[in-house]
Amino acid sequence: MATFEEIAVGLQRVAGKAEEANAALTQAGQLASEAAALLTEVMQGSGSLEDEFNQAAQMWINVAKGTAELSEIVAAGCREVERYRRTLQSDVPTQPPSQANPSTPPPTPAPSTASPSASSEPTWADRQREQLPTYVTSGFYRDQEGNSDVVQSGQDVQDEHQKIAEHLRAEGFPPTGPGRVTTGEHVEGKVAWRLRNSGDTHVDLVINFPMCAGPYSCKNLVPFILKPGQSMTVHDPMKTRTFHGRSTR
Repeated sequence: MATFEEIAVGLQRVAGKAEEANAALTQAGQLASEAAALLTEVMQGSGSLEDEFNQAAQMWINVAKGTAELSEIVAAGCREVERYRRTLQSDVPTQPPSQANPSTPPPTPAPSTASPSASSEPTWADRQREQLPTYVTSGFYRDQEGNSDVVQSGQDVQDEHQKIAEHLRAEGFPPTGPGRVTTGEHVEGKVAWRLRNSGDTHVDLVINFPMCAGPYSCKNLVPFILKPGQSMTVHDPMKTRTFHGRSTR
């Protein structure tokens, strides 16, 4: 029979595989969204072919929605695995039952500073994530002053995503799509940009889907949005990461 420690290690491996799968799903969804946007641009003025282009664009939109739904299912499963792992670890006995002579008093266990059930309680990030919508990549951030807001992925009417793209191009990063860098359309990029312009030094962000992967992903580009001395902690369903500013501008 497997020990508590062996089960916990196995659960960690499950979470690691799920993180890899979710990163691939996230990237696939983003590429599908880019394909739909590109088709929409190309089909303008296509005349009799416009209906066919519309159908093709809708198919790519459906792909993006499908990967988002799958990603949320995987993320939910991972949250349950992590909670079970925490509960399992909190239940590990500190000492096996004593078989000594009943007349010999058992050794006094060392005092514990934590409640056995504390590790299984939802964290602040878990509680915030449960309130986020699941149909679109969303995030809840909180700054040092206690100000908070919900941010969603996509383009915005104030052209914030374009300003972020221009900044990253000036930092030396080529676009990932036709003529544009898409990090500015991601929740992490938007919050990092707001932190940059606020003059504050730190912000905490909770997102409902795993961070994207790839050479021009948020994991790699967020530090180049932040100024030196600034940091942003991102809590996604898989992991918590802190990024430190490396912008040269």
